[in-house]
Amino acid sequence: MEEEIYSPEGTIRSQQVIESTSDSTGLPNDMQVVGVDNNIQPPQIASDGNKLSSSSESSNTVTNYEISRKIISQKDSNFSNIRRVTASVTFDSTVLENHPQKDVFLANLQSLVEDAIGFDKNRGDKVSVKDFKFLTLKSYDANGQAIDEFGNVIG
Repeated sequence: MEEEIYSPEGTIRSQQVIESTSDSTGLPNDMQVVGVDNNIQPPQIASDGNKLSSSSESSNTVTNYEISRKIISQKDSNFSNIRRVTASVTFDSTVLENHPQKDVFLANLQSLVEDAIGFDKNRGDKVSVKDFKFLTLKSYDANGQAIDEFGNVIG
């Protein structure tokens, strides 16, 4: 089981504060003339003296914190531990009777078995791969078909 804990109180890594203010005056929208003339000439004030005035202020603060993280791992002791694994593999030696690289084949087979069982030499695991001459009780009838000890055709 693994758990991550983040510290709620972080150290400030960086802080950026942006403040802006804006003031403007002008004519009401219904008194402004849209077009080139309005953009190149100073605004004309109406006879009643109505002007628009607006101001705005904004402040934006960004603070980045250094976050500390702690990872806690716990081993669940409710499960058993494997102390040692021992595995044996045998097969009929007639399979490899004429194989030119019998020792290489046996070493590869042992490696496959070790991978399959999660072999750990430090834990004391053992794997044995041997070929034995298996006893076969079959014989052949007059037609060359394999038969068992009771005379039944095999295969």
